[in-house]
Amino acid sequence: MSDTYCSTCYEELEEAFNKYGIILTDDDYECISCNTGIEVGDMYYCIDFSEVVLAVDELAEVLSQYIDACFNCKGREIDDYYYAWNKDADSEEYQEKSVGTSIEDFLFNHDIPELIHNELTKQLQCQHCHYGKDPMHPKHNPDGGIFELYDEVYTQKEIDDFWGFDYEEFSEFAARYGITLGKMDFSDFKEYISKNPLLAFKHPVGQNIYDVLKNHFEAEDYIVLKKGNILYRGRSRKIDAEMFMDKQMWSPPRGVASHGRYNLIGTSVLYCSDKVKCIPLEIHPGHDEAVDIGIFETKNDLKLLNIDFFENFGGFFSEKDEDTKTLKEVYLLPNFIRDCCYEIGYHGVKYEGVHQEENYTNYAFFNIVAGFDIQVKKVYTLDMKIKYVVEMED
Repeated sequence: MSDTYCSTCYEELEEAFNKYGIILTDDDYECISCNTGIEVGDMYYCIDFSEVVLAVDELAEVLSQYIDACFNCKGREIDDYYYAWNKDADSEEYQEKSVGTSIEDFLFNHDIPELIHNELTKQLQCQHCHYGKDPMHPKHNPDGGIFELYDEVYTQKEIDDFWGFDYEEFSEFAARYGITLGKMDFSDFKEYISKNPLLAFKHPVGQNIYDVLKNHFEAEDYIVLKKGNILYRGRSRKIDAEMFMDKQMWSPPRGVASHGRYNLIGTSVLYCSDKVKCIPLEIHPGHDEAVDIGIFETKNDLKLLNIDFFENFGGFFSEKDEDTKTLKEVYLLPNFIRDCCYEIGYHGVKYEGVHQEENYTNYAFFNIVAGFDIQVKKVYTLDMKIKYVVEMED
């Protein structure tokens, strides 16, 4: 067993031995982590392994507080959503998963050195379902297990943003008009409307949400899209197919539209953008497709709910989630908000585009008269080139 000396005493010993040509230390020592040789004069540390184990356990408890959900609980719901969406989606509708962080990236993001990743991973635990720390046992711990570096974890903010409704942001919005709404209120309301979607107005929270949006409208805090504004809508088609006509550039007619985040089945919503070159970023055309652009002009002033002042409220009217083939419970709350806006008198909503390549604004219109409030002026085929970027991992 080695003895431990402070630097002053060691230097005195070294000087004495060196005086007589005796080398006290050599480069036979190696770091147990990276195997780097430790030579005379190098700084090194002697750490009791039992202390390292205790420190890792303590660090894991701290880091686990940042894991609000994992692949085993709320992450599974998100994975199921992507699977259900993409299995029948065409090229325009396909969605890449945009939330979740692997344990490995999670640790790097918290400045944890790689040399303790494996040990630390074994001690992490999800705050929602308590997955982690304990090995899975078919009898005693059937739902448990130990995280792997590739497993994904989530923050509560990611979960709320993904499903398209930020409780905190809307609560702050409601408080402006003297109405208090907490997270538990929304959770109870969402559970209620999942069972009774057509009776949302009967629930106290449903009444409060309606009152908030109505007060906002009556206070004239809405924005106005002036008469004469030019907007654009795009539709993709196969290159050898006929170009769309004016009437085909409108949103699907009533009774045809499938269920989306912002519309119940059969409800028609018109989506437009203020920049033509951003249309391909929205609809993701394939290499064998052309994009027809409809030029729309507003014929009257339109009153819109400005989603932008909800900092993280973009999922309410997300341009990435146009159509799906089945009823989605996760859409019921934003569907209700949209119905409130329709009943109150909003013509639609305004929201910023999410693609960072350009600065642009999108609009979703659900309370307009085609040809009266908005008119199609022209349809043409966009001249564009599609580039593919392939990123290779080392």
